Amino acid sequence: MEILDCERIAKAKRAFTTRRIPTERMRMLLSPPAEPKAGDLVLARIEALGHHKSVELPSGRKAALAATDEVVLAYGNRYAPDQFEAIVPADLGPCHMVAAGGVLRGRWHGTTRPCLRLRSCRSASSPTHAAAF
Repeated sequence: MEILDCERIAKAKRAFTTRRIPTERMRMLLSPPAEPKAGDLVLARIEALGHHKSVELPSGRKAALAATDEVVLAYGNRYAPDQFEAIVPADLGPCHMVAAGGVLRGRWHGTTRPCLRLRSCRSASSPTHAAAF
């Protein structure tokens, strides 16, 4: 477990899925082998841009994304057969952003369309879960 620097979280682009969670509640990073659940927040660094080149912010505005940006997103299950489907992974390994509002999924082989790839996925806060807000 690592205490999260307030400055680091302030610089990260927060997705719309994190809009109800106060930034001050995002205080610690968990390292593997933690198992994420739908609604858990994640601080991740962008490895490669894919279909999504921007993220929807809590305000509803869009922010352009670039490689090496850090983002705060939420894990989620998603069924969207015309876009990207998502299942919460069993670990905090590499992941993909599958919706501009900030939904994450684990490794997936069900689509040929490139997703935005993220690395260094670590839970942004153990007790902070979107359902609590």
